[in-house]
Amino acid sequence: MPATPSESATLSARRARILRRYWTQAVLFDLDDTLADRSAAVRRFASLFYESLHSGYVRDEVVESIVSGDRGGYGSRQEMFESFDRRWPESDLDFDQFVDMYETEILSAYSPDPRVTNLLDQIDQHGLPWGIVTNGTSFQHKKVRRMGLEGRTPCVVVSDEFGHSKPEPEIFLEALRLIGHPDRTHVIFVGDNPEADIMGAKSLGMRTAWVHRGRDWPSEMAPPNHVIGHVEELGPILFP
Repeated sequence: MPATPSESATLSARRARILRRYWTQAVLFDLDDTLADRSAAVRRFASLFYESLHSGYVRDEVVESIVSGDRGGYGSRQEMFESFDRRWPESDLDFDQFVDMYETEILSAYSPDPRVTNLLDQIDQHGLPWGIVTNGTSFQHKKVRRMGLEGRTPCVVVSDEFGHSKPEPEIFLEALRLIGHPDRTHVIFVGDNPEADIMGAKSLGMRTAWVHRGRDWPSEMAPPNHVIGHVEELGPILFP
């Protein structure tokens, strides 16, 4: 039996409420291990670093020492170097040499990712503002440039430049300002770090999409709105 006019009006109003609730007005992204595959870049650098050494080292051991010192992007270059130096103190490499090599070689591992580019093209075609919010130094801009993203958004907020880092609310609020002050509840933040990215964005009322990278969500934390393996999976969420 077809719906009566009053029933149809009720259904239409309900659909409108649902759309208003979930309509996305803007998207904010983390950079490392979200838009950029930083983990792969660090491993590539570690392999190049191994190849620069004299004989007597084991590749896997050298690579893992660098990766361990990196701490998933939250270790400093000093920590990366010390992780290697503690294991092989007889090395004649000094910290400045290590940093010079890191800054030269790590960028070679960053390049445009067609899956990322395709998603951002979709977002642009739908007229949604988007931006990048990243913890780190001005070096992050070089990664953005290498990925072909420079100039695509007016919003690239880097913690060391801004003076606040995720999960502090100030850095998220600055990004929201740069993309035009959208309603926070209609902004989706995409990131890989449960605390810095997801909980930081959730604390301001934003919706969240966690890039799991093969990990389980910490059971003690409130879950994100969406769980994805790569940012390309965001397309059907934004544009069902």
